[in-house]
Amino acid sequence: MTYLLYLVSMGIGAPAQAATGGEDLLNPWQAGLLRDYEENRNKRSRAKVERSIRTASKRCDGNGPPDRSVRACLQALVLARAVGHTDADQRLEDLGTRIAATGVVPDLGTLGAGTAMHLGRRLATRAPSESEGLFRHAVDRTMANLGTTHPAVAEPLADLARIRLRAGDLTEASSLLGRATAVAGGAEPLTSRLTLEMVRLRLASPKPPFALGPLDEVLAAEDARITRQLYLGTPAERQALLEPLHATTHQAVSLHLQQLHGHTKAAELALRTLLRRKGRLVEAEYDALHAVRRESDEEGLKLIDRLLAATTRQSELASTTASSTDALQTLNAERATVAREVAELQIQLAARSELFREQAAQTSVGDVQEALQPGQALLELAVYRPWDPAENTLGPERYAAYVLRHEGAAVGKDLGPAAQIDDAVRKLRADLIGRSEVDASAQDLASAVLGPITEALAGAEHLLISPDGLLNVVPFDVLLSQTAHAEAAVSYLTTGRDVLQAGMWKGKASEPMIVSDVDFGGGTSPWTPLPGTRDEGEAIAALFPEAAHRQGTQATEEALKDVVRPTFLHVATHGFFHADRDPALFAVAASRGLEVLPLPSVPDDPVPEAWEGPSANPALDSGIVLAGANRPQDGRQDGLLTAAELSNVDLRSTRVAVLSACETGVGTLRNGDGVQGLRRSLVLSGSHAQVVSLWKVDDDATAFLMQRMYESLSSGATVVDALAAAKQATAAEQRWSHPYFWAAFTLSGAWSSVLR
Repeated sequence: MTYLLYLVSMGIGAPAQAATGGEDLLNPWQAGLLRDYEENRNKRSRAKVERSIRTASKRCDGNGPPDRSVRACLQALVLARAVGHTDADQRLEDLGTRIAATGVVPDLGTLGAGTAMHLGRRLATRAPSESEGLFRHAVDRTMANLGTTHPAVAEPLADLARIRLRAGDLTEASSLLGRATAVAGGAEPLTSRLTLEMVRLRLASPKPPFALGPLDEVLAAEDARITRQLYLGTPAERQALLEPLHATTHQAVSLHLQQLHGHTKAAELALRTLLRRKGRLVEAEYDALHAVRRESDEEGLKLIDRLLAATTRQSELASTTASSTDALQTLNAERATVAREVAELQIQLAARSELFREQAAQTSVGDVQEALQPGQALLELAVYRPWDPAENTLGPERYAAYVLRHEGAAVGKDLGPAAQIDDAVRKLRADLIGRSEVDASAQDLASAVLGPITEALAGAEHLLISPDGLLNVVPFDVLLSQTAHAEAAVSYLTTGRDVLQAGMWKGKASEPMIVSDVDFGGGTSPWTPLPGTRDEGEAIAALFPEAAHRQGTQATEEALKDVVRPTFLHVATHGFFHADRDPALFAVAASRGLEVLPLPSVPDDPVPEAWEGPSANPALDSGIVLAGANRPQDGRQDGLLTAAELSNVDLRSTRVAVLSACETGVGTLRNGDGVQGLRRSLVLSGSHAQVVSLWKVDDDATAFLMQRMYESLSSGATVVDALAAAKQATAAEQRWSHPYFWAAFTLSGAWSSVLR
């Protein structure tokens, strides 16, 4: 459909009698110019329209009669929209301000329904009476043109209902919304938008809890749609699909914490929304990778092999630099080609996973509660934006905390502005990394995050924490040491839904793999030897003699890519990260430290839309360093294994994957979906539990901690108990008593995993 026909269909002043139902907004000369442009699309026809826009714009300078001046402005805007002027909406906004100031609205007979709605929405807060007249005109015009039951009538009816709600007329607002919903006929997303208007209406009524019902309907409809569509397309397309859900997630949490705090059903609705929506991207990517593996789908397995090869090439190109403009153009063209290949393979793999995927049951609070043990407490944290139902706006970010125990109702609390808590996070991390006194900063953050929920956590022996925002990079055992819960064990989840452990692979595992004492290829630039990893690897190998131990030149990228479902995977080496990062979160060097590599040049031409470099794909931002990295070669042996490559390794039966390196638990943060980095890749690979670090770690202290952890694991301890015992043993050493030395390592995933 051409833009002109679109304007006609929407009634935005286009030169068609059927659309306006009266005198055309555009004069015959303007209408003819626009028709000529739509038919020919050449420079000559566009130049004529542009001249007409300039002429009309001059006439809306306010010197003539106000009604004609406004009409001329509208004519200029209709023409500007038709030829794609990017500032047309802003100019319409300015016109709304002007009308509100002068009180002069153009003759309604000249306005199409769409133009009336556009103007009405811009006048809604500044000149509500004029806005109401425009909306009533839009309703009448649409009904006259399309009939009283056409779905297009729903939009202006809803606009009119908002004005009556603002005026406090709940009766007419409810009637108008009922009519709008009836003519919408269940069409989405219009019906959901109308239902949200009903939420606002009921919140303004004497019985605001009645708003929970319609909001529940909207959330359920969105969740059902996402479940149907999320397994199609590329990861980037899936992320875009989830974006519209953020607003209603904010509304669900805000409805409880801001409008209905203390209401049990409101708390359950908010927590259920978080349980269903956090971590959905990880879940979808996991299923896309492993559904074909579960079903031994030969064609799908070939796709995975091709995807691994393409991802390897993409990772190599991401860190490649060019010495000239011509070389950069060639490099960027190859990057774009490989990016398109990766995207196509991801689409094909996702489509095949759809063939085998069973429709996942909708997670309920009761499901998760039943899976919790009596001594456990789920702490679901979320960044949300408070919703103002009267103005239908979202405010600055805040943190929320929900606690769920094996018995009893969920408890939810607002923790305060996200900016303040994030500042406290940065202060604590600076003290930890700088080995300064941490009690004061830990106490401040503990008071802000754990203080409001301390009663709900009473008696908990094991905290299962699903963080969000910058709280993803906080060692909560340091915070707990400042509270009455200091003895509680801590493990982390992407989402509280993970306690159900749905889809975890239970197949037989192969021999464990240990990677340590990596030979980076001589020299110290940029990767220096890590002598502490030699003793670390040998000590673990002595406890597990069946393990494959890759050392020196054998500790290759190839060896890791070819591993298949080891009982455990332990990798002790350097890490790397491409990014411009918050200096308060990433500081001082250490002996086993993550290196910050410069970003390759981001292309501004010739194919920016296909760019998949580090700035666009967080999975290429981080990785681990293996044999030969100081002397990179072509092919699979460049010595840098990115998170994107690691996610394609098959670790489905791996009880625990340990990255005994620095900052392997950090990366790009996305609210509601966790950290985009190495830990996420270990989740996607299928490993049951993951041990990663939150900052640069000391080589000797880490070797000591890891040896103690594996001693416990070899005796049959669960991974959560083994890590806790190792931290205690490290902290007991006077030289390593500061939490910098032992608190960096965190456990995520299946806390009850055992190796014996």
